Amino acid sequence: MIRINLLPFRSARKKENIRRQISIFVLSVVLLAVSLFGYHLLLKNRVAAKALAVAEAKAELARLDEKLKEIKEIKTMLETIQRKTAVIENLELSRQSSVRMLDVMAQLVIADQMYLTDLKIGEKGVEVAGIAADNQTIADFMTRLEHSELFKKVVLKSTSANPLKDGRVFQKFSIRTDRKPIERAAKPEAATDKAGK
Repeated sequence: MIRINLLPFRSARKKENIRRQISIFVLSVVLLAVSLFGYHLLLKNRVAAKALAVAEAKAELARLDEKLKEIKEIKTMLETIQRKTAVIENLELSRQSSVRMLDVMAQLVIADQMYLTDLKIGEKGVEVAGIAADNQTIADFMTRLEHSELFKKVVLKSTSANPLKDGRVFQKFSIRTDRKPIERAAKPEAATDKAGK
């Protein structure tokens, strides 16, 4: 009878299986390490890209902040210029209205019947003092003031007789009246636009 010893074959097979399992395990560990390293690089690149985007956004924000400061400065300058322009326009309007008021007042005075001794032009009202030949002249002057385009609410503050040496009597008077608001003259550009149409 022939006997075959299979023990060395089985042990060789066992060793081969162990070697194969160790190889698979080492290969798996190497693949896992490579995968983790690749994922680490991918995340690192993403973080670097996000950091670059954040830095660019911060630089853009700083640039926009500078622009915003410039805009605020320009806005402040424009407001200052507008205030100064409004003051100049008001002064010009006031100057023109005072000249116009004196002109109108000179036209409203009843010639040879009265004359003015005092004229105070205020921001909202005008006080007039003078001497008239009689009360009717004062009443006519007040009527003229009420119908003028510059005055409203004409009030007689006082009147008193002032006798002269030759026997004639003149009336001293004081009148208070409010000013009507003066409309601003149309700007030249607006006038030319209307003319062009």
